[in-house]
Amino acid sequence: MKGRHHSLPDHKLAIPTKPTNPNPAAVNHSSSRSTSWRRQRSPTDKNVRSSNNLLGGEQVEGKRAVIELLNSRWRRVDRLYLVEKSFRPAELQAIVALADDRGIKPIFLSSSDLAALARTTAPQGVVAMAEPVTPVSLGDLCASATKDAPSQPGLIVVLDGLTDPGNLGSLIRSTECAGGTGMVLPRRRGVHLTPAAVKAAAGAVEYLPISVVPGIPACLSELHERGVWSICLAPGSKEVLTELPILTEPLAIVLGSEGNGVSRLAMERCDVVASIPQSGKISSLNVAVAAAAALYLIRYIRAS
Repeated sequence: MKGRHHSLPDHKLAIPTKPTNPNPAAVNHSSSRSTSWRRQRSPTDKNVRSSNNLLGGEQVEGKRAVIELLNSRWRRVDRLYLVEKSFRPAELQAIVALADDRGIKPIFLSSSDLAALARTTAPQGVVAMAEPVTPVSLGDLCASATKDAPSQPGLIVVLDGLTDPGNLGSLIRSTECAGGTGMVLPRRRGVHLTPAAVKAAAGAVEYLPISVVPGIPACLSELHERGVWSICLAPGSKEVLTELPILTEPLAIVLGSEGNGVSRLAMERCDVVASIPQSGKISSLNVAVAAAAALYLIRYIRAS
């Protein structure tokens, strides 16, 4: 694939071990926050979108996700449903205390009634209805990623067409835990914050800024112009992630869908295509596992 045909902006010139005024065409691209909640049932949780906001996230299920929702205080919580027998006494006391501190009176239901309300298979005896998650602008995400560079360079995860809510939740959780500064999702062609994704994120959606963009290729061009390097993760690439000299710069890690990977145009807009070092016989990692591995490899290298 052809690389970019324009030079990197001046703020990218002082990169350790890289020549000055690098040309991205020479970088390897060769490899491969509301209204009352209204329930909307769906035969499957995949690709469920909220009708009145970009991201979703209104229905929060699972103990950890609901505890962080109450703890963070970022979003208004409208209702809290509990199954008393699903909690140990100390657990129940703690979550009721958190709700009381927010001025929320829990509604106690039977297990069957909560199951009828839930949209995941294991809500763990708790469902909360909250205002939706508010996306941030891409500009704000970039500003956050670059303002403290080079002392604390940003780390953004860009998802191109991810469809599995469990993977999205795991990616949000890993990104937040690894100190990521944000995530980018496409407006279409990808899952957003369904109840399953929010539950899998285990509260991380309350803390990780997420931007929604019309298209990933254009987003990558804007990241480039704003001083954020983009690395597409692709199995089999001759470039190896751990050997890249740009890991201490503001970065965007780009990952694709579970089946098709990163689209051709998005890959062409990335500054470099690289693989995660592997020694086993299986050729690729699950996308959420690959992201976690890459994030922590970058964190380790930066700390060194």
